[in-house]
Amino acid sequence: MTERAATKDRGAHSLLLPETPAHPARFSRIAPLHLRNNPMLLLAVCFAAGILCRNRWQPASQMILVCCAFLAIAFVARTRVPRLAWFTTGILWVALGWANAVLQPSVQDASLLRYEDELQRTMEARVVSVRHLPPRAAGSEVTTSGTKSDEANDAESRDTSRQATEVLEVQVLAIEDVTPDVSRMVALRGGAVLTLLHREDQRNVDVPCGATIRATVRLHAPQRYLDPGVWSYADALQACGITAESSVNTATVRLLEQNHIPASCRFAAAQQWSSTRLSQLSRSSALAGLPSFVRLTSSDMAMLTAMLFGDRTLLQRSVRTAFERTGSFHLFVVAGMHVAVLMAALFGALQRMRVPRWASALLAVTTTSAYAFLTGFGQPVQRALLMSSVYLLIRLIGRQRSALNALGAAILVMLALRPDALAEAGFQMTVLAIFAIAGIAIPISERTVAPFARALRDIGTVRNDPYLQPRLTQMRVALRWFGRSIASRRLPQTRTTWLQGMPALLMRGALMLCELVLITLVAEIVMALPMAMYFHRVTPFAAPANLLALPLVGVLMACAVTTFLASLIHPVLAVPPAALTALSLHAVTFLIHRLSSFHAADLRTPSPELRFAWIAFFVWCAAIYLLHLAARSAGLTALALVPIGLLLVLYPHAPRLHPGSLEFTAIDVGQGDSLLLVSPDAKTMLIDAGGPTGTAAPSDENTFDVGEEVVSPYLWSRGLRRLDALVLTHAHSDHIGGTLAVLRNFQPHELWLSVDADSTQLRALLSAAAARKITVRHLHAGDRNGWGGTDIRVLSPAANGPSGKPSTNDDSLVLRIDYGKSSVLSEGDAERTSESAMVAAHLLPVTLLKVGHHGSTTSTSAEFLGALHPVAAVISCGLGNRFGHPRAPILERLQAAHVHTSRTDDMGAVQYLLSADGSIETRILASYR
Repeated sequence: MTERAATKDRGAHSLLLPETPAHPARFSRIAPLHLRNNPMLLLAVCFAAGILCRNRWQPASQMILVCCAFLAIAFVARTRVPRLAWFTTGILWVALGWANAVLQPSVQDASLLRYEDELQRTMEARVVSVRHLPPRAAGSEVTTSGTKSDEANDAESRDTSRQATEVLEVQVLAIEDVTPDVSRMVALRGGAVLTLLHREDQRNVDVPCGATIRATVRLHAPQRYLDPGVWSYADALQACGITAESSVNTATVRLLEQNHIPASCRFAAAQQWSSTRLSQLSRSSALAGLPSFVRLTSSDMAMLTAMLFGDRTLLQRSVRTAFERTGSFHLFVVAGMHVAVLMAALFGALQRMRVPRWASALLAVTTTSAYAFLTGFGQPVQRALLMSSVYLLIRLIGRQRSALNALGAAILVMLALRPDALAEAGFQMTVLAIFAIAGIAIPISERTVAPFARALRDIGTVRNDPYLQPRLTQMRVALRWFGRSIASRRLPQTRTTWLQGMPALLMRGALMLCELVLITLVAEIVMALPMAMYFHRVTPFAAPANLLALPLVGVLMACAVTTFLASLIHPVLAVPPAALTALSLHAVTFLIHRLSSFHAADLRTPSPELRFAWIAFFVWCAAIYLLHLAARSAGLTALALVPIGLLLVLYPHAPRLHPGSLEFTAIDVGQGDSLLLVSPDAKTMLIDAGGPTGTAAPSDENTFDVGEEVVSPYLWSRGLRRLDALVLTHAHSDHIGGTLAVLRNFQPHELWLSVDADSTQLRALLSAAAARKITVRHLHAGDRNGWGGTDIRVLSPAANGPSGKPSTNDDSLVLRIDYGKSSVLSEGDAERTSESAMVAAHLLPVTLLKVGHHGSTTSTSAEFLGALHPVAAVISCGLGNRFGHPRAPILERLQAAHVHTSRTDDMGAVQYLLSADGSIETRILASYR
């Protein structure tokens, strides 16, 4: 073999050992990243680029002409200019991706939009999905999809004795068209979500999936928060073909017929059956006598059903938060990782049993598909099953079995079937995680620890030594000698083969642990990009949490599956594995909760700037390319590029503020208040943070938190990382509901309060502030404070107000902020009593008024408005709220006073910029409802 051929066969050079170019043995398995080795990867990239072009060029005529032109160019280049074949082929696949995205049929249907007027109508529909809700405490607030109170949309739901029992996803067949003269059923197509409300004294209707029903509905559009940076629940529903919601009294539901049960219903039924069988075990008398640390509780069963079958119905928010903060939530819900790991484990086990490769692949895919059926076959599971199956197929038929080429093929098939998946966070995270491991972590491992770990296999087989690198052979010889010397000293008269191999076994275990740590660190570094972009989280404890929890989760999964299978035979047989399951589950949850309890685990960050995100992505792509080159310098450069990408993601860009102006922004939080105040000197203050209507504390079962899902994303979209002050006007839930999440996410320097009311939420807020050493200030009428170039005066409540009693609207903290000739008055929910006291104290005119109590007639009296004489006013209220806010008399009063009035229910977030000369500028941050 020539020296050139030997060097070519060696693969990449080691980053730890000096080069030995004369030795023919291969050090690593990394081959150069040539197009001929990875054609599917290039085609997948070009196809994805074509999908991204869809938003710019959509006319069908242009699409057809361009595709035909590039097809002709590719054919000519293939025959006449072979060197251009790859380039023209890539352009052709860009055009194909574009064509596939444009021709993809849309699932959105606007047929129901004209009926979303909350009028009572009769509707006929086919049920395509049924989700059973957990029982709630009496009097708890009923919500639709966790985002919008049904009390705000359906008059019948004001009866708190009704409880939501099921959520139905239906395909509308016909709806009543009501006119002043006649009403008739009109056939149409559209998707809707119905929440069934049941009262104990009513007959409960069992609505099976696939049935055709007739029901009385009041359709309304899904809740949409019109704030920049806020994820749109309504858009997500529309992407699934759902455009309307309604609460339905079960007494009005009638079953018309049971149609052929579709596949989606069968998947859901399998998931529901599996979850129910497992949940019943916790109530079995067979487990009742076990000690608490080995007994499965209902909360444990909620975690197990989410882990095994993807049913998150009973999963509590506190449990979710703990795992999200440590970056380990993917371990406890059925996701792509579970499917991929299961298929890989089955394939590997069958290969060790010497089953033929094709038979092993077929059995692995079949078994994994059966498991996916039990999980409900959701989108993440479908995506993972498809990509894993294609990956396995390409690895089987490929001569060189390139991992990146197989991944490219899997991505190409996935995008061809669902082009919209490219914009989904789940798909992007899956692809990034796979490329981080296969493209960066494994090549680094192959240049460092992996060859040493492989060289330590079969340490006693001397005939393998000549086929290894000299340094690796030297290591094997030294470890054999060391093992024999230990064995001869300890047990000279006995056969000690196992003891001779112990040093090599220990070193191989240490090297494999280093490889696992390396893969985990690289994956977490790359996953920092989507975590910051979509979830605004930095998870410094993700690596240790995953490293420590992963072995326990492996044991837990095996025990949980055994428990489930045993429970199908008899509950008594499930007791031993259930005890082991409980023990391992409690160990994992204890570990995760301990790690999540540290304040450093809860680091939140704004989304990185788009340009920095793209630069980080291309930096990691460059690292992948360099790691597949043979030169050691290329490997070292790639090693430095990996953390550079992380620094680009976490680079703290400046907040988007308006220096020299006093900013007052009313955030759209529905029926509630949340106001952002930014001083001319760039100090930030948030007044209230919205929340559900009513005074009850939110349940741990409720997965929607307006402070986490609406207020915080808007603040992050502005580039804010901390607040200077968080102000709570009073302790009603539509003002305090989101403050705890905001306090945790933005760590304000000060917390301003008015009255210490008797409120569970207020006590939780004060406890969190004390734990973070946040200064708490109680303000009353007459207090004055210079703040960021402005003058803040407190107008209400009075200092002698009662404390320790339930909060009232007149407890509201009323602030006046003056900046030069401009001024703002934030009234909270103050009513006539407080307004009269302020008028008696000689109110001065203001430039901008935040109208009190969402436009209720209990506030904004004629005397109060006349004393203020504002130029502009803003009303914070929810679309279609049941209180009728803002009331017509208030709107007429403002109009008569020539006040330019804005409303968050119609306009979304509204921003005011006030200058020192008294001028005011109004900006509508969202232009549609």
